Amino acid sequence: MVNPADVTKLQAVLDRLSALPTPTITLTRKSIDRPTDEQVAWAALVYAYALLHHLRSLLQGIVCEIDDGNTPTALILTRALLELAASAYYVEKHLAQHLNGSRDLTAAWRLLERVVTGSRYSRAYLPPTPGTPQVPESPHIATMMRALNELLKPDEAERTYSDLSEFSHPNRGALALYYDLDLVDGELRASFLSDPSPVQPPPPVAEATLAVAITLPMALRLAGWCDSLEASHFRELLQEIMTAGLL
Repeated sequence: MVNPADVTKLQAVLDRLSALPTPTITLTRKSIDRPTDEQVAWAALVYAYALLHHLRSLLQGIVCEIDDGNTPTALILTRALLELAASAYYVEKHLAQHLNGSRDLTAAWRLLERVVTGSRYSRAYLPPTPGTPQVPESPHIATMMRALNELLKPDEAERTYSDLSEFSHPNRGALALYYDLDLVDGELRASFLSDPSPVQPPPPVAEATLAVAITLPMALRLAGWCDSLEASHFRELLQEIMTAGLL
C-alpha cells in the first residue's frame, strides 16, 4: 500500500514548482566553433530550466493519475520522469568533468548542444535544411541510465527503468492488467475486466520520488555555472524545495 503522506509530499513539490519562472534567457550570438564561458553557462541554464519545466509537467500528470487510481498511466509517466533524472545526472557529471578539469569549453558546448537540440528522430527521418548545421544526435537513454547506476545501488537505475518499461511496452506487464486468465475444466479462459485488475502494481510513488530527488540537485548544480539574475532566482527556488524536507 502507498502511504498517502508520500503522495502529499510530491504534491507539495509540485505546488512549489508552480513558482518556476518563465524568463527569456538571452545570449549575444557568438561563434559555436569557439564557445566561451558565457555561452556554455547560458546553455547550461537553458537546459536546467527546461529540465524543471518538463519535470513539473510530468509530475503533475503522475500525481493526477495516482489520485484517480490510474496506475498504468502513472507508471508510463514515471518512466519518462526517470529518464529525465538520468539525463540530468549524465549531463551534470560530464559538464563538470569538462569545466573543472581540462576547461574544454568546446566539449562542454557540444554536450549541451546534444541534449538541448539533439534529436535521433530528426537525424533519421527528416531531410537536413540547406545552409543549416545538421541536428546533433542526442545521447542514448541506455547510456544515461547506465551512468545513473553510479549514483544508486549497483544496477538499481537500470532495474527500476526495466521494471517501469514492463508497463510501458505491449507485453505481459501492461496487457495482463486487463483480464484474468484461468484454467477451468481443461479450458483456458481469458475474462476481460471493465477496469484494470485490482491485483496490479502499486502506484509508482517511490520511483517518482527517487527521480525528483535526483533531478533537483542536478539542476541546481547546472544553474551554478551561471551568475545571471535568472540563475539566481532558479537556485533560490530549488534550495527552498530541497531544504523543505519533502524528499
